[in-house]
Amino acid sequence: MNETPTGRSTFSTASELRWTFTAADCREPAIARLYDYWLSRRGEHRFPARSDIDPLDMKFALGGITLFDVERNPLRFRYRLIGADIVQRDGFDLTGRYLDELPLQQYRALLQGRLRMIMENPAPLLVHNKQFYDQRWYDYE
Repeated sequence: MNETPTGRSTFSTASELRWTFTAADCREPAIARLYDYWLSRRGEHRFPARSDIDPLDMKFALGGITLFDVERNPLRFRYRLIGADIVQRDGFDLTGRYLDELPLQQYRALLQGRLRMIMENPAPLLVHNKQFYDQRWYDYE
């Protein structure tokens, strides 16, 4: 944290987004393993079919996964699943509720923007993020 001449605090932030990456680019071993699993399950297709994915094969990563349903007209994102590790970190569980109900306004705006990016370019996106939003640090991949 740095102080400005007015005494206000400023925070260093960094976010890196990569559409092209390999498992070796992942900081977290569980994410690298999950990405390798996703690639192996998709085969020659752009995405794996739902039937190609077995949650038991991803047990090592389930606590850190969030799944969203996309609703259109109006565009809204509904939390289908929030992993237990995320619920524990955040202190609340919004499973079954909408992203626009997330009480963290700045973080909600960031997530909405990222989800719209993925809708426009449906592909895996590797994110390294360390930013200060809503009075707390977010440092994740």
